[in-house]
Amino acid sequence: TSAQFDGLMFDNRIMRKLGAEVRADQEASRNRASDAIDGNPNTYWLTADRGRERAYPHELVITFPKAVPMTGLVCMNRQNDREHKGDICDYVIEVSDDGQSWKELLTGKLESTFAPQTIDFGKTVTTRHLKLRALGGFGNDMTAALAEWDIHDTKIEVGDLADAAAQPDIRLGKPTELLAYCPTL
Repeated sequence: TSAQFDGLMFDNRIMRKLGAEVRADQEASRNRASDAIDGNPNTYWLTADRGRERAYPHELVITFPKAVPMTGLVCMNRQNDREHKGDICDYVIEVSDDGQSWKELLTGKLESTFAPQTIDFGKTVTTRHLKLRALGGFGNDMTAALAEWDIHDTKIEVGDLADAAAQPDIRLGKPTELLAYCPTL
């Protein structure tokens, strides 16, 4: 059915539709934090240019104009590096109403894969500020990178969003194969 087909996809322009803004604790000169929510899987946020890396943790913070309900996140790693440089392994998701006081929502591990990955909250969370705190990557890599970071299962009205309507609707599939797993410490 069409509902089942839609369940295999995610709207990679949802952040634009919601008016999200993003900032990071560190970003490379050509790979800005805004690349992680631009809807284009060929661009990506990277914490540092070669030779300027600093150790984990790294943070990416999303701010919405108003509180948004969501049941999880969809993350897509950098798509252009065969060595998976910057793939995030250990993470913490935090939420805040004011952008100052943060509450830990969940912790977890991501895979080192080119496929989109869903982080399920297990409940609906409504928040105005969302933080991804990357605690570690794979191997000796100190950088963090993310091609797309989108919210999952939100219901929004987009009728008055002319910018969203003017852009082509690109949807990306859910992961079907896990290429590598985060090593257990």
